[in-house]
Amino acid sequence: MALEETSLSTKQKSNQPTIDRLAQRLVELVEMFRKGGPASDYQWWGQETPRTVYKTYPAYKGGYKIFDEVVEGVLKLNTDMLSKSEVERRFTYEFLIQQTSSPDRLNGEELINKAKNQINELVEFEAWQDIDIPIMNLLLQGEPVKLGYVTFLAATKEDIELWQEKNYAARVQGIADVHVLARVHAPGDMANSLSYTRTQVN
Repeated sequence: MALEETSLSTKQKSNQPTIDRLAQRLVELVEMFRKGGPASDYQWWGQETPRTVYKTYPAYKGGYKIFDEVVEGVLKLNTDMLSKSEVERRFTYEFLIQQTSSPDRLNGEELINKAKNQINELVEFEAWQDIDIPIMNLLLQGEPVKLGYVTFLAATKEDIELWQEKNYAARVQGIADVHVLARVHAPGDMANSLSYTRTQVN
């Protein structure tokens, strides 16, 4: 179902020509994938990344230019909240895979409206989360200390262990020397908020 004009936010209305153009480009991608090749197999998508999709099959090579245009266009409409990796992931696994290999795929005006809705969701996306970064060789006694957007907190052993559990891939060498966490209330999806946090802490 198309979005009713009255349900569009001010942000969406002001960007509607751009959203319409990007949606049309998304539909072009779908039509390219529907012409044949491995994209017709739902399982194939899960073995590819949003970038390798366009390298696997010769007929898909031209699609990356379109895909990148759509991703960059959406990023410009919501720069503070979105990371490129998240936009690529959503378009690939929440739109292209569904509209290419699913039996419930849409056509015509319904497909265009679905593409617009997908883009509008990203344009309106907003999230905030507290991100912690362990700080080595720094001691803090008493209450947390706030410097700009960063709050420094004395960390217990349990805090460090919990951080390690949640961030297994980012384990810190010399974790025994960590007694402080730098916390930032960061905007955006996970990749965007991590990047924002690192910038503020640095």
